[in-house]
Amino acid sequence: MLIRSFIRFSPWWLISVISFYVTPSVGRMVIDSVAARDQLQLARNAAAPVPVPLHQLSRSGFANQIDEVAISGQLVGTLYPTTTGEGQDVVLTLVPSEGDLVAQLAFVVDENDVLDTLHALATMTDPNGQTILRGFISQSATERSRVVQALERGAPAFTGELIIVEPFYGRRDAVLAGEMETHNIAIGFGGFLIVMINGLIVWKFRAARRRGAKKAHKPPIKVQEMKTPDPWDTPKRAPESVDTDPFQDGPIITIGRKM
Repeated sequence: MLIRSFIRFSPWWLISVISFYVTPSVGRMVIDSVAARDQLQLARNAAAPVPVPLHQLSRSGFANQIDEVAISGQLVGTLYPTTTGEGQDVVLTLVPSEGDLVAQLAFVVDENDVLDTLHALATMTDPNGQTILRGFISQSATERSRVVQALERGAPAFTGELIIVEPFYGRRDAVLAGEMETHNIAIGFGGFLIVMINGLIVWKFRAARRRGAKKAHKPPIKVQEMKTPDPWDTPKRAPESVDTDPFQDGPIITIGRKM
């Protein structure tokens, strides 16, 4: 109801001001979503990344164009809880199965999903304890801060490379298709919003011009001219009425009538 009233009574120039700030931001979101969707499609058509042992990991060259990684190592059984709001998240770490601890991988799991996650990880672990974890490298500073705080509370300070990953446990093709669908929704919503707000400006502007044109061509109202009476004019006297005999032309004679 409030939105309908705003659209109905807002002038076109006010909606233009809103569009001036909204359209560029939404446009950038659409462009970024299109680029990300295209990158996902390219990655979907290509082969999955080859698992890289964590002890051979370099700082670059292990992720594809969508930051997808496949890293093998040994899953550490210690869980590091990190307080986030009302509940708790759990940080799981993957460490090299051989060599020095120059790098470790960590990821956050919701406390309600710990058992399901461990069961999924068990299906990715071979009899020798090697776990191949697939996912996307997280670029979130907040996520990294949560992981670092958890590791600092539960383990000695670590000075090597720390990789934060958002793992996926389903089929790779289905996961990438879901990510593409998310971007498609963003593209559709952003495009609809841009078309709607700018179409509304055109409609309101034309309506305002039509109202202005009607006012310009409206005939002026005629004011009846009233004559002011002259006080020096002698008022005209009404003619005196003459009594007439209704029977003057008939055979009946009215008494008192002069013949």
